Amino acid sequence: MDNQRNIIIFVALSLALWFGFTFAMERYYPAPPPGAKVAAQAGTAPQHAAVKHTREGGLTDPAEVAEEARDLSTELAVRDRVRIDAPEVAGSINPVGARIDDIVLKTHRQAVEKDSGPVRLFSPAGTPAQQFAQFGWVGQGVTLPDARTVWHTEGGPLAPDKPVTLSWDNGQGQQFRIRFTIDAFYMLTAEQTVINRGQGPVAVRPYAFVNRTSRTASQDTWNVHSGPFGEFGGSVDFGWDYDDVDDDRTVSPEGATG
Repeated sequence: MDNQRNIIIFVALSLALWFGFTFAMERYYPAPPPGAKVAAQAGTAPQHAAVKHTREGGLTDPAEVAEEARDLSTELAVRDRVRIDAPEVAGSINPVGARIDDIVLKTHRQAVEKDSGPVRLFSPAGTPAQQFAQFGWVGQGVTLPDARTVWHTEGGPLAPDKPVTLSWDNGQGQQFRIRFTIDAFYMLTAEQTVINRGQGPVAVRPYAFVNRTSRTASQDTWNVHSGPFGEFGGSVDFGWDYDDVDDDRTVSPEGATG
């Protein structure tokens, strides 16, 4: 009797799982309407269809791909850039704004063709695929470096056991430094310090962030948040996405910053 009862329970649970899975797939991944399927098979698409921008596939608009290539050739031609030459990573550091805005993966190619270029992760500000890391400080009563600050560079190219230091003196007794190191793989470390030779104490806090564009933001947010977030007023706010910030231009959350 126990075995028979267990078999009945097993069959019932299996049927429930099957019908539940089918319902979930139809609910969250519905089949396209017949008209859309025919259009796809015929190789046509509605003229008003929007271009889908994804980080996974890079830029998909041919005009933006061409614009990205032109912008990169101009932005990366600046001689003052500090070259990055690690075993797995190549690129450069922009001394204007202390930005790491040029990163490609040496051993990962965009396609299977031998002449395909390396996968690009970071692109400078203003390019269609803009994505870069920026470092700085916040504080009051002290002149701080910003996105337009031109940093003095020491060392280069950045490679394992060959650090690069960016420094800037505000002329008021404070010197700001960012020391970059990179390992033999993909880990790049930024160490921020402040030397105060002024008459009194100063209070500053370092920050670092990644700045990117919605043109290459992932459209699939199944289990990963795509957009800015932070701790304000004692809780973390995930309510903003890239389109919100694109529309509003400025986001001002309420509450103290955590």
